[in-house]
Amino acid sequence: MLRATVIVRARNEARHIAQTLEALAAGSCADVEVLVADDASTDDTDSVARNAGETHGMRLRVLSLAERQGPAAATNAAARQSDADLLFFLDGDCVPDRDWIAQGIAAFDRPDVCAVEGAVYYANPQPGFRNRVPLNPFYNLTRRGPLSVPGTDYATGNFAVRRAAFEAVGGFNAKRYARGREDTDLGLRLRAHGAIAYNPLMRVTHQEEYWTFRDLLRNARRYEADVRILKDHGDFIFRRGPILHPRFLLELLCPVAIPLRYRPRSLADWLFVPQFYAYLLLLRLTIWRAAAQEGLFVL
Repeated sequence: MLRATVIVRARNEARHIAQTLEALAAGSCADVEVLVADDASTDDTDSVARNAGETHGMRLRVLSLAERQGPAAATNAAARQSDADLLFFLDGDCVPDRDWIAQGIAAFDRPDVCAVEGAVYYANPQPGFRNRVPLNPFYNLTRRGPLSVPGTDYATGNFAVRRAAFEAVGGFNAKRYARGREDTDLGLRLRAHGAIAYNPLMRVTHQEEYWTFRDLLRNARRYEADVRILKDHGDFIFRRGPILHPRFLLELLCPVAIPLRYRPRSLADWLFVPQFYAYLLLLRLTIWRAAAQEGLFVL
């Protein structure tokens, strides 16, 4: 039988990680090893995770990094601590279904499968404008069911890979994708080593969170990674000709489109509109700067 290690990526997830670990302990294959990759959290993520592991009798280790290294480097560090056949990746604010690991392992029955992506749901089925989910272009909010769209970003909030394939591609590219899209890059590189299966029954639920203005500004800077995906892999799913993320560019040029698309429901939502517009502006400046650095023509 294939042996599995679950790597839980966490940065300041003290509010959520106990629920994540409780779900793992209650689920199928509850005796699998769990590694928490704590990327130098400034809250109590470390102690909360250790207490949860003791409470539920889990095979759990917490790798606490002394300095923040980013999700790619933190996950690579945790992966080096495992000798299991399969590596499961889970974010510290996601709750897996009881049969999550079993469903993932089952998808590796085909020898040509080197990785498996699952379905990501949101705790609030009708997220509002200020929730973290609706602004992510990879999420499909127009259909019923999971938010994730197979074959787009290979989100490590719900992803599993054969350790041999992970090592063959050198793991996550922590230097080039320190701020994001390290999972997209990994998935695209893994395709040269086998098929990436999609199992909609391998489900996790993303906890509900609201944007803060500081989070928005930090997230805008991550879009330099989208330009790097375009440069490294020759295309990007959210490109139309020379325009990267055309929806965001439209909203920047035509602000009236913002309330039409996101439907503010409260005064707090309306007060969020100018913050979102500032986010769109910084996002576009980030894209243009990265394009200049990569030698690409991108609008």
